[in-house]
Amino acid sequence: MVLEALESLKYIGRTSVETEFELVALETVRFIREVGKAAVKNKLEDETSIAASFIGDIGKAAAEKKFEGTPYQVALSIAKLTISSGEIINKAFQDYELRLIEKDIDSFKKFMYMYRQELEKLRNNKSE
Repeated sequence: MVLEALESLKYIGRTSVETEFELVALETVRFIREVGKAAVKNKLEDETSIAASFIGDIGKAAAEKKFEGTPYQVALSIAKLTISSGEIINKAFQDYELRLIEKDIDSFKKFMYMYRQELEKLRNNKSE
């Protein structure tokens, strides 16, 4: 059931990016993050990993479209999920990167740079 919900949300997120509905894309990412947080809470590692990769996919697509703030908001969403899940997200991104085709690598790296910046900010704020 969780996987079907995530698949539907991914489709909505990707479609909203392709049709340039940034707000819909952001809200969809927020919903995926909430499903991911529930998966973390219930110790569902596969679903947590899938949620992270779907958020990454939407973020990569937003970066490709050169959306203004959406990639950063998506990066922040996934950084928040990383804080609560730890290594699951890092592993998911490693696996995701291995599956990318060459034309997608640059936009993925741009998105990952934004993600790492947002994650660092969250970690710094948490330690203060």
